[in-house]
Amino acid sequence: MSVQFYFAFKMGLTGSPRWHYRPSDVGVSFFGDGKNLGSGYSLVVGADGNKRTVLLKGDKVVAESKDKAALLPILADGQPSMNDLHRHWWYVRINKIGSRVETYLDNQLILTYDDPSPLDAGQIALWTYNNGIMLSRVQIYYEQEQKNAMLKIAAPPAAPNPNAQPNAMPAPKLVAALPKR
Repeated sequence: MSVQFYFAFKMGLTGSPRWHYRPSDVGVSFFGDGKNLGSGYSLVVGADGNKRTVLLKGDKVVAESKDKAALLPILADGQPSMNDLHRHWWYVRINKIGSRVETYLDNQLILTYDDPSPLDAGQIALWTYNNGIMLSRVQIYYEQEQKNAMLKIAAPPAAPNPNAQPNAMPAPKLVAALPKR
């Protein structure tokens, strides 16, 4: 499985009189249950106010980095240049092959993890915490699709149609689009 996307920070969020950039806490969760972000693996770029980037399995940190290449621009020394923050799109790639998880930020390998009991199916979520991001070119690659019954098809009607041709089967009708969660 591979998840790849570009993200950038929003500026001037609606309803906020003075929105400041907060380059931190950009997350992608994968192999989750679709209800709880902490149910699978999660990569959080710029976690804890951009002090580190972490890979979690459930709520346990399994890999982390405080290297500059794994972090977003730091605002402690003033506003970074326009190209470092305002016009910058970061590229994130996550590869999971077998038990190995590899994470990349701007094509640099930042975290790896060899899971002794790997997860192999679930949902994907792209998210942020107390922030605003824009996403572009989101791509998800997988080897085998896990079938999930998303549509239910009704049985043909019991009452015959007098205008129907003999032995003709009526078309099925859609009765539900998504299962209740």
